[in-house]
Parts: sequence; C-alpha cells; structure tokens
Amino acid sequence: MGVCETAFELLPERFAGVMRNYYQKNIEEIRLRLNKNPMLLANGKEYELTGDVLAENDLMRVFEKATGASMHSSVHQLKQGFIFYRGLRIGVCGKGLIKEGQLSGFSNLSSLNIRIPGKFRGQSDDLFDFVSRPYFQNTLIISPPGVGKTTLLRELITRLSDKTMRVGVVDERGELSSCDIEGTCYELGRRSDILTGINKSKASMMLLRG
Repeated sequence: MGVCETAFELLPERFAGVMRNYYQKNIEEIRLRLNKNPMLLANGKEYELTGDVLAENDLMRVFEKATGASMHSSVHQLKQGFIFYRGLRIGVCGKGLIKEGQLSGFSNLSSLNIRIPGKFRGQSDDLFDFVSRPYFQNTLIISPPGVGKTTLLRELITRLSDKTMRVGVVDERGELSSCDIEGTCYELGRRSDILTGINKSKASMMLLRG
C-alpha cells in the first residue's frame, strides 16, 4: 500500500473518496483544520475541497487512528508537535494539557497536517560514488526547505547500508525512519542501526558504545 492510501485510510470516507481523485498530483500534505474544508498541497499548490467542513469528531477520529487510541503512548512525539503513523508525519495543533511543566496531551484539537513523504529513486546517483570513495567522506547537505534533503539522505543511507557499510542513524525527530508507536519504520538498508527520539549528542555516544 502506498503512503497516500495509508493517509486516506486515516480520513473519514466522505473526504478520502474525493481525495483519491488527486492521486496523480503528487500530494505533499493533507491539511485538516477545525470547521474548515480539507486542503491538499500538491506540486507546491494548495487545493481546497468543497463540501463538508471538518468537525471536531472528524479530527479526533483521525488522531485516535494515528495513535492507536492511546495518546499516552504518543506523548514523547507530541512534545515535539507531531506524531508518526506508518511512514507519515502528522503535525498537531490544539489546546495542550500541561502537567508538571510538560505537555501530557491535548484536550482539544484545532488542526492536523499529514505530510506525505516523497519516494524518488536515483536522487543520490551523482553523490553516491563521491561520498563513498574510498572511505566515507564527511558530507554536509544544504538546501532550501522542501526540495528533498531528507529524501536524498534516506536514499544515501539505504544504498551505503546495502552496499557494504554498517550505518548508525541518529534520527532525533524521526524524520528519516518515521517509526510509529507500533515500531513500523522506513527500510533504511540491511546494515543500518537506528536510534530515534533521543538527543543527537547522546544518541551518537550510545551508537558508538553499542
């Protein structure tokens, strides 16, 4: 199943059915806001669906499906403003519940933003030989937002791992592996070991020791 269809299955069917018509438009985000029409971001352009607006129970159903009806198990991710579900990253806005100075959940949701990760093969072709000869080269990837840094890095990791290298991945915010509460993650190669949800400096030392 593709990531678009995974996203559609989170939605109420009256919205999902309409959105399936946008399959060929390279959907990047599905934006759900309370008392407003759902919107799609595709090829850098926004599309607003006409018809029903999103009710509070619509947002709650999407949220419950994405968290397995267990907000408690997703609190660590929610502290960073998002949750993961089967490769999807879902931004969360609303009224937060603060306990002992820490976010413990949400009492009301105002919006959800489902990001659809791109899967473009061949992006690393020009870089792969350079960064892997004869030993791995220190490499800094810089670009404006939204042009594919994460996709490129994910592909480089997978190719290096599948080739010969053991790769330790420090994925503090889960952007590369997209591990959800069930442990479902992107495949990052046969020789990759992934630490997610941990501060980069601490995780780097943990990987070196382990």
